Amino acid sequence: MQKSGSNLQVDKPRAYVVRLPGSFLGEWGTLNANAFQTVVFATCPENAFEIASITDTWQQLPFPVETCQVFPKDVP
Repeated sequence: MQKSGSNLQVDKPRAYVVRLPGSFLGEWGTLNANAFQTVVFATCPENAFEIASITDTWQQLPFPVETCQVFPKDVP
């Protein structure tokens, strides 16, 4: 979608999955969780990580995650 009178492309928000190692979340990481994930809506992976940093809805994962991961939830 383009803004009228502009050549700038405007991205539509989409769902991104943000995964973090359990130790990354400080006190929450002491819950013996391997990793956490949340799903947020953002226009790019960088914005998704920023939005995830202020969310308080995280799901514990039953498998380990070694590094921070941000990826689209659904591939078009």
